[in-house]
Amino acid sequence: MSKLSSSITCFDKVPHTSPFFLYIDTLRSQCHLSRVANEVQKWFNDTNGKSKDFDYRFTGKHSHLFLHNFMFLIDVLEQLSTDVEKKVFYIHAYLCLCLRECVSLFCRVTISNEQVSRLHEVCTFFPGYFLFFNINSTIWMLGYVVPWHTREMKGKYGFGLGLNSMEGRQAKHIAISQYARNTAYCQRWEQIFRHEYIWLNWLHEKGYRTSNVTPSTLSYIPARVKENGFCSCGLSKLETDDKWRFCNHNYRKKIEVSIANCKSMF
Repeated sequence: MSKLSSSITCFDKVPHTSPFFLYIDTLRSQCHLSRVANEVQKWFNDTNGKSKDFDYRFTGKHSHLFLHNFMFLIDVLEQLSTDVEKKVFYIHAYLCLCLRECVSLFCRVTISNEQVSRLHEVCTFFPGYFLFFNINSTIWMLGYVVPWHTREMKGKYGFGLGLNSMEGRQAKHIAISQYARNTAYCQRWEQIFRHEYIWLNWLHEKGYRTSNVTPSTLSYIPARVKENGFCSCGLSKLETDDKWRFCNHNYRKKIEVSIANCKSMF
C-alpha cells in the first residue's frame, strides 16, 4: 500500500502521509505498543522490508494491549485503501474479532459449560482462513484442537486451558534465574531446588507468607466495549448507532454467509 521507493532505506525517510508511517504512529499513540513499533522500525531499517518477514514474540501485557486495540490499525489503513483492498480489511477485522473472543475463552482457568459451548461456536471462523487466506498449523489447532481440548479439560478437571498457562511457565523461569544468581556453578541445580523448596514450602509451613497471590483482572476484551459510545469491536460509534461501520457493513454479512456455507460470496 505504501509503494515506497527504493531510495527509502530507513524509517526516518518514510513520508508522514505513507500508510506505513501511519501504521507505526497508530501502534504508538492508540495501541500503546511502543516496543512493537520500535521492533518494526528496526526490522525495516535492517531489511528494508524485502528480505525476511517481521517476527515478534508477544508477552502477556503486550498481548492484551494488541487484542484491545488492533482495530485502530485496521481502521487507519482501511481509510487509505482502495475498494478492492477494503474487502480484505473487512475480512481481517471479522476474523481477528473471532480470534479475540476465542482467546478470551480458552485462556480462562475457570470456565462454564456455556462458555465451552460458545468456544465451539466461535472456533467455526476456521473456514474463513481457508476461503480468503492460508491455513497454517496454528489456525488448524485453534479451529479443531482447542475447543475439544477445552471441553476435555472441563470434563476431567473442572478447569479451562488457562490452567496450563505459558505466562505461568515464564514466571517460573524468571524465578529460577533469580535463584541461580546466588549459587555456585558446580552445585547450581541442587541449590536452586533448595531455594525453591524453602521459598514455596518451608516458609509457608512455618507460618510465613512470602507473597499474596491475587488473580489477574486483565481481560482480552477491552472494558470500553460495555460503554454506550463504543462498538463491540472496540472502536467508538455514535450513541444512536447499534454498531460501528465495520460491524454494520454489507461486507460483514457476506463474510458470515461465506464462512457458514464454506463458499465465497464476493
